[in-house]
Amino acid sequence: MNVKRKPKAKMGRPPMPEGTQRTVQVKARVTPAEAARLKTEAKKRGCTISDLLMRPWREGRKGR
Repeated sequence: MNVKRKPKAKMGRPPMPEGTQRTVQVKARVTPAEAARLKTEAKKRGCTISDLLMRPWREGRKGR
């Protein structure tokens, strides 16, 4: 039997543009209560915990 199959769809996220990839992890220890608070605040703002933590640093550098 000669059955034609559809090509398999690529799974996953497309690659990010050159220079925007995030390849380094920075770890910080927090209490369970702090972790919960970070998670709640990030969800409320519609961002990731990483974005929430990095936003003040990034905004501080914009005016320089």
